[in-house]
Amino acid sequence: MKTMKQGFSLIELLVVVAIIGILAAVGTVGYQNYIDGTKERVAITNAETLAKALQAQDLAISAGVGNDCLSTDSALDCVTTIRDAGSFDNPYDPADSPVTVAASITCNQANRGQIQVTFASGDATIEVCTGDVDSQTLQTADTVTLDNISS
Repeated sequence: MKTMKQGFSLIELLVVVAIIGILAAVGTVGYQNYIDGTKERVAITNAETLAKALQAQDLAISAGVGNDCLSTDSALDCVTTIRDAGSFDNPYDPADSPVTVAASITCNQANRGQIQVTFASGDATIEVCTGDVDSQTLQTADTVTLDNISS
């Protein structure tokens, strides 16, 4: 008696390959959205950390305890000291310094992750450039009132 060889037909193999391709495409898009969201959250956290550190330095000066910023330092000097002492790596471009002090940044794809610190009437506003490849926005992370650090 003759036995026939068993196997998959070409159509069955093509259907399986097509399904795998569709799943890979959906997975890639989902993964990229996950990565973009994570980078945005890291950038916002960096800005919030900078704001809290600046506020802590202001309180330390008020209490008269040893700190990195002196009451004679300007707010710009204090932010620069905090930036240099901390780790504020830009999640979008690790080679780029993420903190831009007292300068207006244009929020675009090249500047994503950069933190802008501006000063007005005793307040420091910390903003971060976030967004995906198609759209970027300058998002306010925090506003800190500085009583002991002059702007």
